[in-house]
Amino acid sequence: MKNKLPCELIRDLFPSYVEKLTSDVTNHLIEEHLTECEECRSVLKSMKEPVDEPIDTEEFQELDFLKKTRKKTRRVILGISLIIIVVAAALWIAKDYVIGTQVSSEYIACYVEVQDNVLNISGRMIDEKLDVSKVQFCEEDGVIILSFRSVRNSPIYENKFEEKYIACDKITEVRIDDRIIWANGSSISVMTSSVYHTRHPYVGDMPANGSTVAALNLEGKFGNFTNVLQTEKTPFGWKMIFSDPVPEKLQEGAREELESYAYVMLAEIDNLDWVTYEYTTDGEAYELTVTSEDASVYAGQDIKEIGADIVLLQELMEKTGLVGD
Repeated sequence: MKNKLPCELIRDLFPSYVEKLTSDVTNHLIEEHLTECEECRSVLKSMKEPVDEPIDTEEFQELDFLKKTRKKTRRVILGISLIIIVVAAALWIAKDYVIGTQVSSEYIACYVEVQDNVLNISGRMIDEKLDVSKVQFCEEDGVIILSFRSVRNSPIYENKFEEKYIACDKITEVRIDDRIIWANGSSISVMTSSVYHTRHPYVGDMPANGSTVAALNLEGKFGNFTNVLQTEKTPFGWKMIFSDPVPEKLQEGAREELESYAYVMLAEIDNLDWVTYEYTTDGEAYELTVTSEDASVYAGQDIKEIGADIVLLQELMEKTGLVGD
């Protein structure tokens, strides 16, 4: 052999040679030896071939189990998610088209007939896109309280309703939630019920005064005003000073309409003795004062007694023209 280096030395260099850590001179010597030594070539070849590590059966089974578990978990999560989506959709459909939601009285137009303890009620949903899904009755000492549930239009229900209820006692009042719609033989308007619920004892309670004015929509008709209250000594009073001139369409009957509002405010505020308005029409300033005595004369009865009885208040509201009869 021309190569003077022994095989043992060459083979000791193989690891560094394979990792390309040997110098060019060493590489030349190794490669020259390989051209002549088949046994070393075989050893080098075996070193370069990948070695299959023995498989740890237990570890393999554990990895396989984890993979299967992850797949199963993903399937379970996907299944649960689909179930949640389906249930949510079903609940939404049921709520909107079958069960419905409770609606307030302003969505209901109805007609009531009462004879002793028998109530007949008929009407419809004001919104034609809604149907009535359920009418519930609650009875408390002759007072019947109605509540309504509505759904979107569907083949199951109708926009109109007609119900009959037989009470345990003689019926004295019928309500939809808080709104009184019938009392002691008389139908009660929405405005009358709203005004009646604002009844309060003291004109010094300005938020309560504001509720009464809002129920009457006085500001909506005649515009903004500032308030001056006389609460230091009797007679107690309330002055309203309007900021803007009376709208042209209201000018002709402004005095009579303002008197009507004053009658109702005097009825619903127990200790209110007078109401004064300051307003302008066609550039001319006016002042109008209405007393509780004026209101009693107009109504033909003590105005404070009228304020305490919703049927009498309804009659007053009809007489003033604030509501239709």
